[in-house]
Amino acid sequence: MIYFDNEEIVGMGLYVDEKPDLTLNDIHFISVNWGFKMDKLQRIIFHWTAGSHYPSMFERGKYHYLIDKDGNVHNGIHRPEDNLNCKDGNYAPHTAEWNTGSIGIAFCGMAGFLNKKQVGDYPLTKKQIEAGFKLAAELVHADNISIHQIYTHYEVGLMKPHTENRGKIDIIYLPPYPEIKTSEVGNFIRSKVSWYYENRKEQLWVNGAISAKH
Repeated sequence: MIYFDNEEIVGMGLYVDEKPDLTLNDIHFISVNWGFKMDKLQRIIFHWTAGSHYPSMFERGKYHYLIDKDGNVHNGIHRPEDNLNCKDGNYAPHTAEWNTGSIGIAFCGMAGFLNKKQVGDYPLTKKQIEAGFKLAAELVHADNISIHQIYTHYEVGLMKPHTENRGKIDIIYLPPYPEIKTSEVGNFIRSKVSWYYENRKEQLWVNGAISAKH
């Protein structure tokens, strides 16, 4: 498992010009384990905090990793392993009824978001979301998580319409990439994470942070 003792991730990647290589038909929704305990982490769920550009203590209690507008990764209060067993109440409650086995990554920001033309005072930045994609790639490697098991909170709401996830809007819009439609955001994220995963050999670990090789 990855822990950022210095709470910082450094070095952003390049924009992926090609279309996402995953489509909705490629996403295989596994049967949900409704129990309270799992043996391994199974998925990653992306969120935005709907707050400011920096994490609050409350937000750190909800997610495992939080990324500020400068691309710095902050540890949450709970470690991802805490979500292997949610029965004890000591876990990050980022996604209703799907916390068990799930890693929660949150981009700090988007308070006041209404629509693409009214994004509020805390829009997500390119440096921020690229850091999140790179972090997810490292987690995929560290925990042997399938790219197909990466979702946005919005997608979980579509999959589980009878839960509290219904109607969640994170993440329906990426301000740095306004051309990406709501229906394409999830596949775009999976494509980006896949790209970072495939190119992780070109990266070095420096003082506990990820840095692009120059």
